[in-house]
Amino acid sequence: MRMTHHLAILGLLGTMTLSGLGGRWGDRTAPVAMAAPSPAPVVGATAPGVVTSFATSAGVNGGALVAAPSPTATAQIEAAAPAEPARQWVQNFRPTEIFDGPGTQAKSLGTVAQFSTYQLVEQIEDGRSRLFDPGQGRGRLPAAVWANLGDFGPSGPPKYEYELAKGGDLNAATGKTAPDRIASGWPPLPTAESAVIVDGDSGALLYAKNAHERLPQASTTKIMTAIVALEYGHLDDKVNVQIDSNDLYLKTESTVMGLMPGQTVTMETLLYGLILSSGNDAAIEIAKHVAGSESKFVEMMNAKAQALGLRDTHFINPHGLDADGHYSSAYDLAILSRYGFQNPKFYALSNARHWNAESFDLWNLNKLLNAYPGADGVKPGFTDNAGKCLVGSAVKDNHRVFVTVMRSDDTTSDAKALLDYAFASFHWAS
Repeated sequence: MRMTHHLAILGLLGTMTLSGLGGRWGDRTAPVAMAAPSPAPVVGATAPGVVTSFATSAGVNGGALVAAPSPTATAQIEAAAPAEPARQWVQNFRPTEIFDGPGTQAKSLGTVAQFSTYQLVEQIEDGRSRLFDPGQGRGRLPAAVWANLGDFGPSGPPKYEYELAKGGDLNAATGKTAPDRIASGWPPLPTAESAVIVDGDSGALLYAKNAHERLPQASTTKIMTAIVALEYGHLDDKVNVQIDSNDLYLKTESTVMGLMPGQTVTMETLLYGLILSSGNDAAIEIAKHVAGSESKFVEMMNAKAQALGLRDTHFINPHGLDADGHYSSAYDLAILSRYGFQNPKFYALSNARHWNAESFDLWNLNKLLNAYPGADGVKPGFTDNAGKCLVGSAVKDNHRVFVTVMRSDDTTSDAKALLDYAFASFHWAS
C-alpha cells in the first residue's frame, strides 16, 4: 500500500513537470525576496478627475487643510499589474532532510517535520529539486532550499503564507527602490489572520501574512468611498439629507454620524462623518449624491479598484456591512491607502482627530493616531464577519509605512508591532 502511494505521488509530480507546472524560475541561488509585484500607482502625473484644489469651511484648524507630507499630491495609473503565474506547492508525507544546494557538498539545513509545505521552483528527476521555503513567520528566513522529491506530493498552499522582502529591489510599478532589510529576523507574529507592511515611498511589500487573502473588510471600505467621492464630487456641494440615522442604527447596528431627514449638509462634513465617525449614514448619502444611487456609486468603486490593479477587491456597498461578494485583502487596502494619501484632502480627512462644523461634533475612532508616534491615518473597521480590521499609516525620519491587519485580536497592538519592526528593520537610502 505504501509503495503504491509512493509511485502515485511520483506520477503526479511527473505530470506536473510534463505539463509545465513545475517549470524553471531561472538559475538564481540566492534567497528569494517574497515581495509581490506591486500594483501601486505611478507617482508624478495628475490623474483625470482627481481634485487638486479644495474649498474649505470652518472646522479642523479653523478650516485650514493640512497638506500631506508626500512628495507629490496626485497619481496616475498607467496599467494594472500583469497577472502572476500560478504557483505549485508540495508537501512532505514524512520527516525530510533539506539542503542549501543541489550538489553532494551541499550543507544540510536539518530535518523538517512531516506535512511542511514548500513552493516547487525546479524539479530534478534524479537529484535534489529546488524548493522555496516561505517560512512560518518565525525562525528561518524565506530562502531557496533543496530536497529529494521522493518524500513529497502535490499540495495546496500553506494555511498561512508569509512573505519577507530582502529589500533594495526596484519596484517596477513605481520606479522607486525599496528600502534594504537590515534585520535578520521576522516581526512579532501578529494575531491578525492577514497582515502586511507596505513601504510608502516605493509601494513595495515588505512583510506579509496572507497578503492576498480575500476577506470582508468592514468599514475600511470607506477608504474607497472617500477616494471616489473626492475624485467625482465637490466639497462645497449642499446635500439634502434623506436618511434617518436612528432607523439605520436600529435595523443594522451601524455606526453613524447622526444624519436626520431635512438636514442640509456639505459634502465636506459628510466626508468627515464618513472617516472620523465611520458613519454608514454618511456613506449612503455620499453615494446617492455623487452617483444618483448606491448601486451606481458601487460600480464606480469597483471600476476604480480595477484601474488601480486591486485584484482581490470587490465592493457590494459603500459602507462595509457584511455582504456576499464584498471583500478585499490586506495588500490591496494598503496600496489603496497609499494612493489615497497622494490626495491632500484624503490625507486631511484620515489624519484629523476632530471635526466641528454644521452642528456636528465628530471624533476619530482610529485609536492608532494617539497610540503611536507619527501615526497619521487611515481607517479602522469591524463587523461580526470581518472581525477587527485596521489600515494604519505612520511616518518616521520622513519615511512613511502603511500596515494593514484583518481579523485581528487587537488591531492597535498588531499595528504598533509591525510599525516598530518596519522602522527598525529597514534602511532607506538618503
